[in-house]
Amino acid sequence: MSISEPRTADAASELARRENKLGQTIRLKGAATERNLMQATLRLLKDHSPLDLSVHRIAREAGTSPATFYNYFKSVKEVILALVQTLHEPYVRDVLPTLQGPWQDAIEDHVRRFVLAYFAFWDKHRRLLAVRNLEADLGDQEFIDRRIDMAQPVVDALCERFRSTGSRKKVPKAQAWAQAVVCCAAMEEMFSYPPEAYRSDVPATPEDVVEAQISIIVGLLQRNQGM
Repeated sequence: MSISEPRTADAASELARRENKLGQTIRLKGAATERNLMQATLRLLKDHSPLDLSVHRIAREAGTSPATFYNYFKSVKEVILALVQTLHEPYVRDVLPTLQGPWQDAIEDHVRRFVLAYFAFWDKHRRLLAVRNLEADLGDQEFIDRRIDMAQPVVDALCERFRSTGSRKKVPKAQAWAQAVVCCAAMEEMFSYPPEAYRSDVPATPEDVVEAQISIIVGLLQRNQGM
């Protein structure tokens, strides 16, 4: 994962309106410094617990000073939150569309695209997502909010898929939403394990887990259709 520069004029304009901790407008050079600090944090998180990170360690990794770090972030937590926030756009871009549009035939093919997109996103961003979920599970409200806000569009879209099964009677929203939450939570949990975490005495492979999740979602859709 990399922290990219703004892609559009609107994004660049929005960036120019931001200020650092000293109240100064963040221009191109400042934005580059901010991205450098975030990239340094991301590199450290690949091999270290967030508990092992410090402002001095991040600044050293970024080739700058702690004073420069504090120009942009007030704490290690804040820079990690900023990294987590960068995941929202690619998640919505890459995963959400697989649940949208007509699903007239070959339901399993549509579900497969969704689950594989979900898996690919987790495979690419696994470490940062795991840190986010760890902090959320420990009760940090800001990480809880980031986790819920990011998941909400996909959970809602999957909920509508469970409701709109083509049967004469729609599945109650509470039931469909609960099904969607359980499926997404199960994928988060199972896809959080890297391939090397599957020991030789474990009979299933990551591919088996993907296929199982596809089967579960297809089964729920078929069950709802028959209600």
